[in-house]
Amino acid sequence: MMNCEEVFNKVLQVVRSDEISLSKMLEEIRVNEFNEMKRNREEYEKYCLGKDFHDNSVMLGYFDLALLKLAFSIDNPGIKSQFTRDEIEAFQKLDRFIRLDYVTDKEIVSALLNKKGQIYDVIKTWYYMQMYEYEKLIDPLSYNVRETLASALRQEYRRRMEKIKLGIRNYMDIDPGSTRRLFEEYESAILSRAELERQRAEDLLNENLEEGGSDQIVISMLERRISQLREERDKLQAEVEELKKKIENVDENTKVVLKGEIENLQRTNQELRKKVQEYEVNLSKLKSENEELRLRVEKAENPSERYVRFDEARIMEVNFLGRFEMKMNSLPRKFYDPIRRGEFLVKELKEYYVYRYDQKGLLSQLGIKDIAVYPHNSEILFVAKKNRIFGEPLEIVVKGIFLSHIESFIKSSFDNNPVSLADLLNVLDRAIESGRLGKVHYVVGIGSPTGFDERVKRYVTSQEFKESFVNFYVTLILVDLESGEVYYNKGDKLVDQYLELFEPDIESEKIEKIINYLKEKIALEKALSLERVIEETGYSKLVVKRAFLEAEKEGIGKVKRIKDKLFVVSE
Repeated sequence: MMNCEEVFNKVLQVVRSDEISLSKMLEEIRVNEFNEMKRNREEYEKYCLGKDFHDNSVMLGYFDLALLKLAFSIDNPGIKSQFTRDEIEAFQKLDRFIRLDYVTDKEIVSALLNKKGQIYDVIKTWYYMQMYEYEKLIDPLSYNVRETLASALRQEYRRRMEKIKLGIRNYMDIDPGSTRRLFEEYESAILSRAELERQRAEDLLNENLEEGGSDQIVISMLERRISQLREERDKLQAEVEELKKKIENVDENTKVVLKGEIENLQRTNQELRKKVQEYEVNLSKLKSENEELRLRVEKAENPSERYVRFDEARIMEVNFLGRFEMKMNSLPRKFYDPIRRGEFLVKELKEYYVYRYDQKGLLSQLGIKDIAVYPHNSEILFVAKKNRIFGEPLEIVVKGIFLSHIESFIKSSFDNNPVSLADLLNVLDRAIESGRLGKVHYVVGIGSPTGFDERVKRYVTSQEFKESFVNFYVTLILVDLESGEVYYNKGDKLVDQYLELFEPDIESEKIEKIINYLKEKIALEKALSLERVIEETGYSKLVVKRAFLEAEKEGIGKVKRIKDKLFVVSE
């Protein structure tokens, strides 16, 4: 049985060896070492790996790195050809800094103070060669570098980067006024790394969703990345506090330099906060996809009794967006920009920028001739903007969206599927420009003819949604156009001033009369059909259906569909 620890220690021994040490070995021995390590990699992958996807990738990556190091030292084109040109170039660039593995942070401080010697030259070369951009060279999505090898190279790069960072920090204790350039490069390295981590997470997320990969693996990876970024952010904050303490005991010139360092650290910290938020949004999306699969099974086992015909949905769409547009056009209307903290008044329609979007083209492509009677999934966007003499312009974006499953209406003439979390997040992605998230207050009202599933309701009212969207100035209002129910996050302090734009006209008096009618009739009869109640009360189908749903909530009866007809059935 393989001794996993012993085999891996041998791998690390090769990785840590320098070019001179390897060259002293006979080439025949190096070739034998290479072949034996290839066999060991296969055995190690079978018997020694754990369950953690990231850790496994790094462990196998160190085998690849050791093999590449041996291959590079062997004058054999056949062995070298087992690695790509990008892999060899990335290895060469990092391996020239192997000397950093054998120095301490104290030696780095001494080299920086003396500004001479081999260690000082190595650190200067590190920045001259823009090693803070190194991770871009091992991005498997952009370069021909296998993921396992990239993981190991990334690990080695970060280990050396951390050693330089610690040396520079200790150097600042002694001579804070002389590190301007080194600090800027270190700061860029942090930001570049955070951006690459975010991009890698997004790409891996999309790849797994498209190819049906293991979502749980990606969820674990994203959670780990979030934790890493938060840890990095906390470290930076601690460094800020440390510099603030030092600033009291230095001369004025040094004080100016330290203040500049504090400002840069705080800017970097803010960037990392944004990266954490982006990760959390990606994580939320992936979790919603998993939940979506579970809900599909539930829907198949427990089909909804709420059926909405295509022509009913179209009427709801016209009413919902018509009311929204009419209310937005009722001027003057006052707006408050919470980001730039200013209030402004829109007095004329020409002060709005108005944009419209719909899916009539999809209906046409699917061969629908009478497009007018089908829902269009229309959207209307208003941008209210006010220039100021001093400061940035004040701005608010308000958007009304009708969201339905057009394909279901075409295929079956009706839909009984509520809006899922995947549906919602896709619409939010389109409704909110990612580059403006946190820079403009977005107000988004979404009306659905079939309502929203429980996962959507829980998410929109949750703390997670508040942290991912509300805290970045996104106000979301969901309206169930059949029941009249409205959902939003209670932690949103700005929502109250926009509710009236989207809340439906409930016609409560009519609904109350229908409910009283149902109470009387249901006591004598076991079931009442929608058509009969419409005929006997004279009210519209939409109002009667709302009354049916309210009656079910009050325990008067159960709403059921029997042979394509809707009934309230005595319980």
